[in-house]
Amino acid sequence: MSVVVLTGGPGAGKSTVMLGVSARRVRCATIDVDDVRQMLRQPHAPPWAGPEGQRQHLLGVRNACALARNFCADGADVVIADVLTDDTARIYREELNGLDLTIVRLIVDRGEAWRRAAQRHYSITDEEFGLLHDQQELFAEFDTELDTEELDLDSLVDRVVGLMNAAASPSEDPPTYRFYGELARWWPLVSPVKDYEEEATFVGAILARASGPVRTVLELGSGGGHVAFYLKRQYEMTLVDLSAEMLDVSRAINPECEHHEGDMRRIRLGREFDAVLIYDAVDYMTTETDLSFAFANAYTHCRPGGVALFVPDHIVENFEETTDHDGHDHPDGHGVRFLVWTRDPDPIDTEIETDYVFLLREADGSSRVIRETHRTGLFRRADWLRRLSAAGFEAEAIEEETSEDRPARELFLGHRRE
Repeated sequence: MSVVVLTGGPGAGKSTVMLGVSARRVRCATIDVDDVRQMLRQPHAPPWAGPEGQRQHLLGVRNACALARNFCADGADVVIADVLTDDTARIYREELNGLDLTIVRLIVDRGEAWRRAAQRHYSITDEEFGLLHDQQELFAEFDTELDTEELDLDSLVDRVVGLMNAAASPSEDPPTYRFYGELARWWPLVSPVKDYEEEATFVGAILARASGPVRTVLELGSGGGHVAFYLKRQYEMTLVDLSAEMLDVSRAINPECEHHEGDMRRIRLGREFDAVLIYDAVDYMTTETDLSFAFANAYTHCRPGGVALFVPDHIVENFEETTDHDGHDHPDGHGVRFLVWTRDPDPIDTEIETDYVFLLREADGSSRVIRETHRTGLFRRADWLRRLSAAGFEAEAIEEETSEDRPARELFLGHRRE
């Protein structure tokens, strides 16, 4: 779970930003450390009231950290508002060691802080008000600094949410499947590129809904590059996939595209794109946590005003058990036939299973049979929209337009605010 500590002098906006950030998380606790310190009623001493004041001040930090650990253990992110010193920042880092912690200093011109203070009640004197601002100007143990005058509230919240998303990391490596490894060379016969033209045309039109021109598109989980084969006619495509073997398949048909090996939840390319696409590879996110990491990474790589599009094969509301079979041959004589059976053995969890049986025939006539079970995610529409909103997107569901003999899929589009 992610913990962010907001620090700044009175009037910097800590409480307002804290509440804004919490509203954008799926499960989040807020801790105003002033309220924690007020729990010690007799005797209560402010931090500048000698040894007892310092003792209570540090006790407040440790109590806040204990609360934060308990909330994180229960699956909640935490936003803490406090006025830090270098010493208390080190205590936060020690007490919250092992959690994804970010310390953010909110800065504000002192005159503007006085103006804001006049609009609310503070239980401190003018002298104490100035002392806390002096202290913040000396504070150096922060990770990021945000100017609350240069940025409006939505932008401040966006920045903090982005920092929380970037600080966190998935806990497990994804499973590996032979289908995308040693068997990747068969992919063009299992799912021919010609079958993707209609889907890619529809996707390309949705990506164009970003604010401003769309030139650059990042596809996370690009597989064999069959969607990109058509999208590259409109956009400059950058392709990322977990499988080196599938990237080789993609390079063969998309040599002009930039390719990177990496996990869609973790990879950082260090730049933003006009649009981000995660096609049906998003199905391999089997928990809401992994789905959130994929959304957060898409948000990190999406420019303000851009869009991110997600294309799951199924959601709970439209899932049906299915079977399918198909296959194709290559002119050199090698070919594939396969059977697919998708089912939901446990409707209570967020996973479904797809059993594949492949009959692979080499050009010399030799053949073999491969069986493999893939586990993919199945989530409700409300879960998709809620998690996308928590990542910072303005989210909407879109029904696919298709002429294929199958139910239309439901796509999810996230708009990143400008």
